[in-house]
Amino acid sequence: MKIYKGIIKKVPSEEHFKEYSEGNLDMSDLRLEDTIIRAKSDKGEFDILPIRLSYREVDKDGNEKYIYDEGADAYIKTYSQTPVLYAHGKEMRILCELGEYSPVKLVVTEEYKDDRTFLNIECVQNQHSGLEPQLEMNLED
Repeated sequence: MKIYKGIIKKVPSEEHFKEYSEGNLDMSDLRLEDTIIRAKSDKGEFDILPIRLSYREVDKDGNEKYIYDEGADAYIKTYSQTPVLYAHGKEMRILCELGEYSPVKLVVTEEYKDDRTFLNIECVQNQHSGLEPQLEMNLED
């Protein structure tokens, strides 16, 4: 099992890229739910949601990495992405409810099938929980 932490990013399909190249689709109009794929297996058909997580890169000491941009004469934070992760069932529903650009932590298992490795999402934790402003309570009543 692996743990990934980052911001949810949609993974458009080949059909979406084809529509985009023909000028029929604006990628910013594409929703996370639009990228759900219908898959077939020996157990029947089911829906899966491919996503990536985008995150800031850190060094071995946990410090953020920066690269120097000579054109802008400034240091820029470096970002990276996970490989494609696949969600189905309850985890897919949770990710769709959270939406793109939501911060999450995921528990992922590796599955080897047909000489390929699939990273299946087993558990989703919303990293935005607890960050919302709390209601103040009047204890004097």
